[in-house]
Amino acid sequence: MFNFNSRRIFYVLQSIFLLVFFTSESKASSVDRGKVIFEKCLPCHTIGGGKNVGPDLKGVTERREREWLINFILSPQKMIRSGDPIASSLVKEYGNILMPNPGLSKEEVVAVLSYIESQKVPVEQPAVRIEKSLRELGFLSGTYLKSFEDPRNNKHATIYEYVEMESRNLKEGRVNLYFAGWLAADLRNRSENKKYRDELTYLLLRYSPYKDSRFLLNIGRHYIFEGVASEQIDGISITKEIRPWNGFSIFSGMPVETRFDGRKGDYIYGGRLFQKIKEKAELGISYLREDNDESDYREESGLDFWLSPIKQINLQGHSFYNNMTGHWMEHSYSLHVFPVEKFTLSALFTHTNYDDAFSARTLNAFSPDFLGKNEKLTKIGVSTEYRTNSNLTAVLDFI
Repeated sequence: MFNFNSRRIFYVLQSIFLLVFFTSESKASSVDRGKVIFEKCLPCHTIGGGKNVGPDLKGVTERREREWLINFILSPQKMIRSGDPIASSLVKEYGNILMPNPGLSKEEVVAVLSYIESQKVPVEQPAVRIEKSLRELGFLSGTYLKSFEDPRNNKHATIYEYVEMESRNLKEGRVNLYFAGWLAADLRNRSENKKYRDELTYLLLRYSPYKDSRFLLNIGRHYIFEGVASEQIDGISITKEIRPWNGFSIFSGMPVETRFDGRKGDYIYGGRLFQKIKEKAELGISYLREDNDESDYREESGLDFWLSPIKQINLQGHSFYNNMTGHWMEHSYSLHVFPVEKFTLSALFTHTNYDDAFSARTLNAFSPDFLGKNEKLTKIGVSTEYRTNSNLTAVLDFI
């Protein structure tokens, strides 16, 4: 039988107070840090001020899934190259201007999102109820017309209809459902003797027993961005944060890009382990394996990291290894230095060995047949950026 005396009750109440105090302090510090980081984004984005070079970010954490926002901000160009439909539609909407990689850590991205969320305009209670009901079901549709003339003087006109739907906050927020796809109709010449084409981009059921991302279960067609793996699969993926400083991600299923290649037994699986030092560093080790016709097709390993010993320095990069050829596929590293406010100095190094990077080809778009044997590409460059105010930024690149 428990004996609750007055001193024990006092200690319990004191512990609860300290927990609430430090939690609120941590959230406030995250918002403050996000505000400072977001100042770099002012030349292109606003929060409630309308469209600029990029979209207005007011309410973006309600319109978009949080994990998608984190992945996109960490590496927008990687998301675009992967064929992500939302990223691709944003590029088209804003005049094919590619968002540069900001060089932020995951913790810094979370801080920026916390700041954006804090900029909500208070509304009256009836409006809150309406907003809550709208959040549970969202629908987006876009129509695009593409017209061009090929080298044989054939004129083409294709209309694309892109549809995106989501249903959130099912089962008290633990289950969310996402759907996206597109339909194309050739109005003039037919492509590959097919007047109509369609594709299911993703159909995803997501489960998380928590309000944060300590555990995520994804089932269906979705994208994987885990170290060496940048894939679209029909299958399952799990992300588990064991402690605030370490965890793992695993995935398995059928790769979408090889589903109609005529091979049987297409199967892909892999995962990533990560270790963090809060707001200072993160190290990840990843692995990917793909089998076709029940035989080995791809096997790759990766090492990725980011390091921020002080707020003025951010170093990040990755190295990917082809286990089947026994050679490195790619090395990519970038250094960002913030010596003074509004000024950024960046350095970039990438080296790609195409024989190893494309030894197992999956998508025609990423299968450069024009490359010769032993083809390699090395890029070294520096960039300086100075933000004079919220409307003007000067950038100088040397590559």
